[in-house]
Amino acid sequence: MRNLMKALLASLAIALIVAAPVRAVTIDFVPAGPYAVTAGGTLSVDVVVSGLGGDIVSAYDLDVVYDPTVLTIGVPGVTFSVKLGDSSLFEALESVNSPAGGVLDFASVSLLSDADLLSLQGGSSVTLATLLFGVLQDATTALAFSWTTANDIKGAGNTVIFPTPEPGTLLLIAAGLAGAAMRRRVRA
Repeated sequence: MRNLMKALLASLAIALIVAAPVRAVTIDFVPAGPYAVTAGGTLSVDVVVSGLGGDIVSAYDLDVVYDPTVLTIGVPGVTFSVKLGDSSLFEALESVNSPAGGVLDFASVSLLSDADLLSLQGGSSVTLATLLFGVLQDATTALAFSWTTANDIKGAGNTVIFPTPEPGTLLLIAAGLAGAAMRRRVRA
């Protein structure tokens, strides 16, 4: 029995090593921080999704955390890319909210078909928006994404494409259950 459990754990370990994520989609700030800023100036940063391969971005809801003692949301705070459609032509719905000091929440939902989005985006990376901040004091500062269950990026067919940790997560859960079963049998 012990050899069977060892073989099972070894198989799970190998599966974890060779299991590739569904997609290697990343989201970044361009230019990347940290940012050396000067009082009275501005900080302009693009939010870019890359590694899409042949997929598209059809909707997103993101929160960006910043230091409110250094930065303030500029005017306009968020300039949305037309890669999800032009909101002035009712091709996309856009939202900007600052629920608390130091958090900028922005979202966009395309009303275009997946085929139209593919022709607009047509590549492995898409600029979602440009963020503009006013600078309150000289400092070196950074921006970060705040991930919650409500924040995600959706692709074709409105499926979540970022983050997508399911295969690795399922294998880790299976390995944990196998280890717990093995430990229980060893004690008995």
